[in-house]
Amino acid sequence: PEEIEGFPVKAVADGFMKENKTVEGIAFPAGLETIGSEAFQSCSYLKRAELPAGLKEIKALAFFGTGIENLKIPASLESYSPSAFYGIKTVEVAEENEKFRVEDNILYEGSKLVLIGNENTGEFVVPSQVSEVCAYAGVYSQLSSIVLPRSVKRLGNHAFYGAESLRKAVISEGTEEIG
Repeated sequence: PEEIEGFPVKAVADGFMKENKTVEGIAFPAGLETIGSEAFQSCSYLKRAELPAGLKEIKALAFFGTGIENLKIPASLESYSPSAFYGIKTVEVAEENEKFRVEDNILYEGSKLVLIGNENTGEFVVPSQVSEVCAYAGVYSQLSSIVLPRSVKRLGNHAFYGAESLRKAVISEGTEEIG
């Protein structure tokens, strides 16, 4: 709803629908600014979520364990937890979004690689413009091989957790920190 008892809905609470087994889709109100931690975690039947144009923040594990296949990032998004996009198969970015970009189903924020969509398979050579692979970026990825160039200085925590198809990872001498 847009309002509850006359007050505008600005946030979805932490754990709001966690482990709900009936919700299949959700359209958020236009005034929503924040989606809380674990808000929809393990809502395995949740297949669709339409993020509003004014959304500013998505917290940790917000959509982990859902059945959402595609998520469109609005231009307004300012803050997110690296685990917010955990398990999403494909991602899009609103045209007017200047902060994020998507190339070959991979989400970037400036020189950070944020998410490798779960639909991606085979070998992936990280572009030389990337300086960081964020925490959780390739969680449950279907990649078989990944190559990190010298430009990648940091590989975030759990970057490839659960990536059971991953058989080969080449980490260059340029990497200074592995989370």
